[in-house]
Amino acid sequence: MTLPIVFWSIPCFDKRREKPFPVYNRLFELDWKALDGEQVANIISIIQPKRKSHSPSSLDSSVISISRSHERPDDRMLAYRKYFIEKPESPTEDKEPHHQSFVFVNLNREYFEDETGVEITHYAMMQHVSGQEEPVILGDPESVLRLALSAPINVSQWLEESANTVAQFLDVVERICGSKWYRRPPIFTFEIQSGGDQSKFPATSDSELLEAVFPDHSETIAVLAYFRQLHAADRLFTRTCETFIRTCGDERKTFWMNERLESYREMVDSGPVPFTELGTRREIIKMFMYGAGLLHATSNDGADVRLAEMIGRHGKHRVVMVFNHCLWDILSDALTVYHVVKREYRYWVDSCGLTRPTRVDIPSLFEGFVRAEDAQSK
Repeated sequence: MTLPIVFWSIPCFDKRREKPFPVYNRLFELDWKALDGEQVANIISIIQPKRKSHSPSSLDSSVISISRSHERPDDRMLAYRKYFIEKPESPTEDKEPHHQSFVFVNLNREYFEDETGVEITHYAMMQHVSGQEEPVILGDPESVLRLALSAPINVSQWLEESANTVAQFLDVVERICGSKWYRRPPIFTFEIQSGGDQSKFPATSDSELLEAVFPDHSETIAVLAYFRQLHAADRLFTRTCETFIRTCGDERKTFWMNERLESYREMVDSGPVPFTELGTRREIIKMFMYGAGLLHATSNDGADVRLAEMIGRHGKHRVVMVFNHCLWDILSDALTVYHVVKREYRYWVDSCGLTRPTRVDIPSLFEGFVRAEDAQSK
């Protein structure tokens, strides 16, 4: 069996430098000769693709795949880190591409090393650069979760409505992440020929569709009402952030949350990259809800016409892919806020005496009932 060439491109944070940012990449190659038979088998199982990949039809074509993923980190290759030898910058130097295949290590997470080859976290890098023991990193919930819990302020403004708003936000995010829609992330793969304008996303006529996998209609409809609560007239995302900012007594956390709120507002009312010409994310989602009859039977503002025109120009699969990516963009922002809000909220209502929510949570509302004696007899 011909073993593939396994490369590992590792970003390096060199603390010896006066300005260690930006990090630079060091390239390593696996030394298969240093491994025994069991180790070889283990590494092959790690690098084998979990799903079938598409190969270009010619040397002049490229295959591009767009997907969203919630895969968990895979740290198995870290056990073999010592068997990787640093190489020159060019990964194909002195190699014959027709003789062996190439594979790059992917841990499904950020991975950095310092100048000695020891893993270093993004948080530790920011500590080194800022000189702060507890730096707050914009967009990074982990940096906020490291801070001590904060006593609430403006307690008189925390009402039953406040508690219900936050509880509903947490419940909605949990329902989406527990759905079949979430467990089936979209995948869109196509092939293009070289020589085109590389600065623009290829038009439908300049690409060949190879694969389009999406959640089906029932899986999508099951989460649409939740997404509508987050971004539409209910303003659940915005109201939750505003409630947190008003109540949290730690200025570092409210600064972080303010940035998240402004980032979300900009994101939801801008076009999805790289399809910015199709409209804003809010407009695209609304167009599907009304134009496709997903939540409403009629379309009074021409959403059905716009959806049909868009499908005619770009094709059904590309349009549905863009729609799903708009939903994922909203969920991604909601998830960063979710973890920070949940921790403080639980502390405020459990330990600080703030009013608890009065609304029944969604799972409890639809729980069935079986008499105890009937359940025991089964």
